[in-house]
Amino acid sequence: MAKFPRNGGGRMIFPAIDLLGGESVRLYQGDYQKKMVVETDPFTQLQAIEAAGLRQVHLVDLDGAKKGASVNADLIRRLRENSDIFLELGGGIRTLQQIDDYLQLGINRVILGSIAVTNPELVQEAVTRFGPEKIVVGVDGQDGQVKTAGWTEASQHTGRYCNATGKRVGRYDCRSRTIRR
Repeated sequence: MAKFPRNGGGRMIFPAIDLLGGESVRLYQGDYQKKMVVETDPFTQLQAIEAAGLRQVHLVDLDGAKKGASVNADLIRRLRENSDIFLELGGGIRTLQQIDDYLQLGINRVILGSIAVTNPELVQEAVTRFGPEKIVVGVDGQDGQVKTAGWTEASQHTGRYCNATGKRVGRYDCRSRTIRR
């Protein structure tokens, strides 16, 4: 099992593998209609990341984020079973059972986004049950507004929500990223 990666100064760089339709993609400014295929086989991309000497990867199940349920679970299982690299995973994770299933599979850390907006109590329970080293709140924003469901829905919250949510679930390093169009 991979250890929690850190470099000097506490900053970490995580290359991302965003899964959509079984492929690794990049979305232009979060737009599902503007995708670029990075690699048709995400495992090939994971191998290249490892070969470059990197030891951690940020996985996102974009299909899952949009649908609100794990969609690429079999592919994620394949990636985990064939690599000992540190994997953090987000996208479509909405229940304690999903979190537990992924952690039991060997995913090192789970990122909760939409559920932090719609059900912060579940996030608090996840932190209590699994520990703050296994759970991170990731809040995405666009034009100062928190986005959910894989960037497809706008919430009533502003970018300040990340900090408030992070404090509520006991995580002061709540992650946020913003896309400007």
